[in-house]
Amino acid sequence: MAEPRETPQASQSHNSSPALAGLQQLWEEPVSRMTGLVEEMARLEGKALEQFRVGIEESARLAKETLAYFANLSAQLRKIALDSMRQGAERFSATATTVTQAATQAAAAVQSGARA
Repeated sequence: MAEPRETPQASQSHNSSPALAGLQQLWEEPVSRMTGLVEEMARLEGKALEQFRVGIEESARLAKETLAYFANLSAQLRKIALDSMRQGAERFSATATTVTQAATQAAAAVQSGARA
């Protein structure tokens, strides 16, 4: 019996084993870099989401403070307006009373002068 001979294909596959190892090493570095990049992206994404959350909470806090400020300002404005109206009514009433008294006295003087 004749000894089996290596075919060119068999010798290529036997010789390609170190080539495959070389290709595998060639891919290990980019995969490792990509893994590091994806991990860094996840870390930065988490940091960005936390900053968004803090920003939203700060905006909500400022909105609440603004509403409380405007409510207080509105209450003060209503109080000032009501006080001004009361003072105006008191002054008008005092003036009206004075004018009415003066008019009554003048009318009485006119009537007493007409009788005389």
